[in-house]
Amino acid sequence: AYWATHVSNTTMRVFRWQEGSPTFFFNDLTLPHPWTRGGRGQFVCTTPGGFNPCARMDDRIMGGFVTGPKKLPAASTAQEVVGFTWSARQGGAFPYPYTEIVRIDAETMVAIDQPPLWNNSFALIYGDFEPNERGDLAGVVDVAGATTHPAVWAVSLREESAIPAPWDVFALKASTHSPSSNTWGDYNTVGIIRPYGNMFLAAPHTLQGGGANGDVETLLTII
Repeated sequence: AYWATHVSNTTMRVFRWQEGSPTFFFNDLTLPHPWTRGGRGQFVCTTPGGFNPCARMDDRIMGGFVTGPKKLPAASTAQEVVGFTWSARQGGAFPYPYTEIVRIDAETMVAIDQPPLWNNSFALIYGDFEPNERGDLAGVVDVAGATTHPAVWAVSLREESAIPAPWDVFALKASTHSPSSNTWGDYNTVGIIRPYGNMFLAAPHTLQGGGANGDVETLLTII
């Protein structure tokens, strides 16, 4: 089992616990690039309704995955990959909150890459990701801010990082309204469809017909 926490905006502490062992261990690893940390009330992505759905976000690690030596940068020799995802605050080259993803060589505990998922015009938040049996890393992410009511995108990482744009994105559905408070959900999820190991089932949500809790509509989609 693996889990992780932030030590700073340049260092991550990754814990590992071997099955059957009474002891767990950890490594502090240096991330490929720094990012802007933030707590509740510091994330900003104001929508056309005048509210800030990013207001209650923070930068805790929200997701993780383990996969094999597939679809990695050409220089990587990793045989097992551990990945973690979280939301970063706006700052520096990133005008809106965005999603950070790091992939780590599970043997050496050295970061392989850290391809950010971001946009100049709106926030990309609350992402959830899963690798399939082919090694593709895909997921769903919420879009919000500026002239954009919250919407949902499906995203997938290309075979090799092509910074600054290693992600393919596909619009799934947009909300008709923005939320009527400074909140948004962190309820996105994606998983592999069995026995079809190369397909994903995602469960994001939008607002349809209004901005209240009762206007939330869950979207089940295959990607």
